[in-house]
Amino acid sequence: MIYVFYDYRAPIEVREGLTEAGFVPLAVGGSDTLSPAVCGHADLNVVNIGNRLLVRREVAERYPALLSCERVIVSDEVTYARYPDEAKLCVKVVGKTLYHGKVVANDVLRVARAEGLSCQEVRQGYVACNLLVVDAYHAITSDASIAKALSLRGVEVLRIREGFISLPPYPYGFIGGASGVYRDCVYFLGDVMRHPDGEAMVSFIASCGKRCVSLSKGELFDGGGLVFFESELPLAIGENAQNDGE
Repeated sequence: MIYVFYDYRAPIEVREGLTEAGFVPLAVGGSDTLSPAVCGHADLNVVNIGNRLLVRREVAERYPALLSCERVIVSDEVTYARYPDEAKLCVKVVGKTLYHGKVVANDVLRVARAEGLSCQEVRQGYVACNLLVVDAYHAITSDASIAKALSLRGVEVLRIREGFISLPPYPYGFIGGASGVYRDCVYFLGDVMRHPDGEAMVSFIASCGKRCVSLSKGELFDGGGLVFFESELPLAIGENAQNDGE
């Protein structure tokens, strides 16, 4: 089965769109150890690192079957509802390199090294929020430090302008938090064409042999992205299968 972690507060049309696409949505509930605006964001709670899935203890307790999966690593590292501490798991892998901010969970670095990945620090702490990884050689971001680090390692980067992505009460959100990638599709939270660089993003993604799917109407919003995970285990059972975030 193909599961996808998403913020429990996402519009119903997002969950329905993911279900119609053949995925099993798993809601990430609110955490009191993260800022209220991002407490349910998948990219602060769950991360794919090589062949492993690293999850915060709170997520594993919501879906206990994760504890039985040999590819899942549960992190007990404490985070605090402030930057940069809450971004300890907000990292992203591009090719054979894991990109992270100055403050990063030791569990992240340990798993990355075990998976044979090199680690590259960038100035931006919210790496996963700011980075849409189309494939191992192509990415989209509005962040200068991330774009520079990727380019130096041979990744082709589409640099988009900041803003135009909703994340109340902040002035704006970011493209990584407004998207998720699985195989040949890039899924967007909102309508990608409502972004002033929407046409450029669609063209760039198409040049990589992938297509875009907008899961909801209206402007793009930063909902913490979508984190996909394949497993034969029945992760969504009981009331958690309803993905209501309660």
